[in-house]
Amino acid sequence: MPAHPEDFRPGWLRFRRQYVIGPRPFTLTPDWHVEPLWDGRLLSVHPDLAWNLQRLGDRQLLVLGTVFDPETPDDAQAEIVARALAVAKNPQALVAATYRWVGRWALLAKWPDVEIGLTDPCGLRQINFSLEPGVTWLGSSPEIVGQVNPSELDGASDKVSFYSENRFRELESPWLGAETIYHGCRHLAANHWLDTATARMVRFFPDRPVKSVPVPEAVERATVILQGTLAAAAKRFPLQLPVTGGWDSRVLLAASRPLAGTDRIRYFVDRMGVCPPDHADVRVPTALAKRLGFELTVENSLAPPAWFEEQLRENVTLSRTLAKTNAIYTKLTAGEARVNINGNVSEICRCFYQQRMGKLWGEATVTRMLRVMGFAGSEFAGRALTEWLNGLKPTLASTGLDVLDMLYWEQRMGNWGAQYPAEQDISVDELSPFNGRDILMTLLGTPAALRQGPGYPVYAQMAERMWPGIMLEPVNPSEGAVDHAGRIISEAYRKWLAY
Repeated sequence: MPAHPEDFRPGWLRFRRQYVIGPRPFTLTPDWHVEPLWDGRLLSVHPDLAWNLQRLGDRQLLVLGTVFDPETPDDAQAEIVARALAVAKNPQALVAATYRWVGRWALLAKWPDVEIGLTDPCGLRQINFSLEPGVTWLGSSPEIVGQVNPSELDGASDKVSFYSENRFRELESPWLGAETIYHGCRHLAANHWLDTATARMVRFFPDRPVKSVPVPEAVERATVILQGTLAAAAKRFPLQLPVTGGWDSRVLLAASRPLAGTDRIRYFVDRMGVCPPDHADVRVPTALAKRLGFELTVENSLAPPAWFEEQLRENVTLSRTLAKTNAIYTKLTAGEARVNINGNVSEICRCFYQQRMGKLWGEATVTRMLRVMGFAGSEFAGRALTEWLNGLKPTLASTGLDVLDMLYWEQRMGNWGAQYPAEQDISVDELSPFNGRDILMTLLGTPAALRQGPGYPVYAQMAERMWPGIMLEPVNPSEGAVDHAGRIISEAYRKWLAY
């Protein structure tokens, strides 16, 4: 049944699952919690966002969002945070302590001489920041930061042109760089920490050569991480896993095998009002359910009303109206309490841009990267990528990492990848089990040829190891059938590659 704003408590959906940190409280409704931190800082947080604050001697650590340690799935978040705080004698040690963490989180840490902000590997739980005299404001979105430290829209012509073009919208609004559409407000880039005293981003990764990992060892390690993550998550809240015909969906389905048939997980495929019943992303999951014996629900969420789209725009910068927006609205009206499991982040290890660029393109210059991303000729995109590449190059050469993998990690996932979880916050929370530094570095340590299409051997081995027989059904049996949204993206890329 369609919902109306009056169906929800006043103000409940505004900035749901968001936070802001600064010298003044933000209490949109009486439900918001205000927690004193240190040095006059206050945390203002929506009641649906988990947080944990701990102190040890002269160290203090605030973690926002959800954190899991796949090696200790029975541990509560407080135990995981306490372990990190115990060894975090400085920012570098804190980064090392989060190596095993999986989840969508942001943190603020304080030592006597420094305070830093840090996010999960891809920045899916974002830190946006802006300055006023003597203080750096931090928040989950530019919109909520603007409530306490107002800033004007940045009128730079190249930036406005970038996000106003049709191709930007057709490609699902993939932002580039650390700037935002607001003057003086930036977001913390992936693989950086924020020195809050200076509002300066400090790159901490990559910092060492990638360790080569034999495929059998990588498969074993990655499957332990994925299954441990889902086991840990299922102990805290019920889960839901969308199943499609794609690779990441197949691997996560395999990882969920110990939970199948329990009330801790449900499986579904959503046609989102656009995917026909005979589409591969319906046929394949249905065949998998029949073969493997799990229950699958086929849903068909429909378009949201105008008030919902307006609420998204108030909550999230440049929020979109896409087929998958239908799913967000439907889950809200259904009162969905399950945490959504998402396969994003995995593409960092699946040579996403390499396969689009091809071997004939030569060196991955800014011009070529702009073309493969669909933004050839964009002045703002060129400026953002040039700034990013200049900051990455000094540390990249000695690591063995591919610049195109880093492009997908820091620019694609750090911007486009963070957008959908932020939009979903109004409805459900989300977990990406691949969003952990341990699993990413494990898979990136395997030969690139074995983790790319068409066969993705490393991924096929992972899936079959966790759920024997799961690879008997085809993966992506028709062109572009990762999921309907993925097919749309592929079509848009083909169009703009010729731009």
